[in-house]
Amino acid sequence: FALSAVLSSFDENLIYLGVALPLALLSSIGCINIVRAALLVGDQYGTRSVLRIDAAATLIGALFGGVVQTTAYLGHATYKRMGARQTYTLVTGAVIVFLALGGGIGFAASAIPDAVLKSILIVVAADIVRVSFLSVESREAPSFLFALIPAVFALCYSKLEVLFNRAAAEISTLGG
Repeated sequence: FALSAVLSSFDENLIYLGVALPLALLSSIGCINIVRAALLVGDQYGTRSVLRIDAAATLIGALFGGVVQTTAYLGHATYKRMGARQTYTLVTGAVIVFLALGGGIGFAASAIPDAVLKSILIVVAADIVRVSFLSVESREAPSFLFALIPAVFALCYSKLEVLFNRAAAEISTLGG
């Protein structure tokens, strides 16, 4: 519990507001989108309640040294379609708490291959995009698609940059 550390470093952390405030806004918008996605699969949650719980969880996490915001359950619609219910969420939460308190998060992260984690993230991300298209009116779909273009370009750029950097490193070792 680090309340004294949070209060004593408040002045030093003011310089990070330019990053923290946009992230807070993004997290809040994300929560609203998740509530909307849950509505599409038949689950109705109060937006204000979700935002309040999210904010409270973030504050509690900060008091214990957390440096990132919490967020509502991003894959709600995907996991519901796959048959997951409250028990899945409770068991997952209990396992994470057990690993965190026992110092096993690092071990678990290293034991699970990246290919497994990335494939799960791709499935969830694809379903989030699917649900997003379902949640907008048809007249809004072109602007939604247009809004995705910068993210797709950034992803392609980052992957190509890694590829070209590796190729350049290989070429320099061959020629040197």
